[in-house]
Amino acid sequence: MGEIIIEMFPADNGDSFLVRCKGERTSNILIDFGYEETYREFIKPRLLELSSNGEMLDLVVLTHVDADHVEGAQFFFEENGYNSNPSIIEVKEVWHNSYRHLAISEGLQTIPDKLVRKVERKVKSLPTKKIQREETKVSIEQGTRIASLLYKYEYSWNSLFDGHAVTFNTEPIALNEDVNLTILSPSGSQLDRLREHWRIGLKKLFPGVPLVDDRVLDDAVEFVSYLYPDWGVPNLSEKTSSHKGLISIAETSFREERSVINASSITFILDFYDKKILFLADSQPSIIKYGLEMLYNNDSFPIFFDAIKVSHHGSKANTSKDFLDFIHSDKYLISTNGANHGHPHLEALARLVVSDKKHKKIFFNYETETSSIFSKKQWEQEFNYSVITAETKKSSIIVI
Repeated sequence: MGEIIIEMFPADNGDSFLVRCKGERTSNILIDFGYEETYREFIKPRLLELSSNGEMLDLVVLTHVDADHVEGAQFFFEENGYNSNPSIIEVKEVWHNSYRHLAISEGLQTIPDKLVRKVERKVKSLPTKKIQREETKVSIEQGTRIASLLYKYEYSWNSLFDGHAVTFNTEPIALNEDVNLTILSPSGSQLDRLREHWRIGLKKLFPGVPLVDDRVLDDAVEFVSYLYPDWGVPNLSEKTSSHKGLISIAETSFREERSVINASSITFILDFYDKKILFLADSQPSIIKYGLEMLYNNDSFPIFFDAIKVSHHGSKANTSKDFLDFIHSDKYLISTNGANHGHPHLEALARLVVSDKKHKKIFFNYETETSSIFSKKQWEQEFNYSVITAETKKSSIIVI
């Protein structure tokens, strides 16, 4: 009764997923865009194919403003043009939290034209560069940013939230008659922290510019998120010895990351007929655990999901044993090529498979050093799991 197909695009060290809910009609949800190359090489051809079949994107979710999740989005919205007459595909709704949604404004005055142009020049100067990947040499001016393009080309932006921030709610949001999404994060407290982070960053990077209700500041907060440090992600690139047993690795002490940006990730449960999928973006487990506790009775745990997109590319600071007592699945999705912070971490993978002995599949869109170690036949047999990896570095992986 209904089928969900998840396509994990090769997004380097980032995220991009196409979710197709096939029932009496097909609903398409695109979650994040990865980098520019992800969009040009994989996402754009796929969207053109969908459009040629008379389909649309019912929803685009930009989970948070990190480049590895949204850089490709600006190229899509620029090329797609006006949503009333799209060049690539029609988009029914976009979810993206920006300056306009966080009540950062501190006054009613206007920004002088001279300062507006100064902000625009500075924002446009930020290059399309995979900042966290040393081997990348791309450096092309990005031009206008996501917020400007959503305004300019008249996309329906957070309209299912009456133009306010996408935020935690115990009531599901009906995308259509078949698909419901329940938002787990960000909550009001996470948005408060993000508001303060952006306010401080804007004042540091754009001194003298009043924080008022001006569209140019929607673009400016993207600039802030690139260049104003968010020290909440610890350096976790050190290796864990694979000579230990998986139980020993799983019991390694857990330290949750405290990134303000990652904590503001849009995460949700997708319900389609009898199926339930959990998308965790780069969220922190304590945040999601709290949301689940608000939604379910204590005797409901652990909640079974037909698939779980593992948080933050399999970081050991975003998957805890305590959190895994609240959820379980037979399909886990991990998106990364391993080029950043050593993701995925063996500790996170170990915690996943020792949490229960029911058979589970771990899907990787790239073979990495860690996924190769994790593919030990002895471990797979002992802990009843299997590893499924994309055929090549240039192919998507399909999860049904």
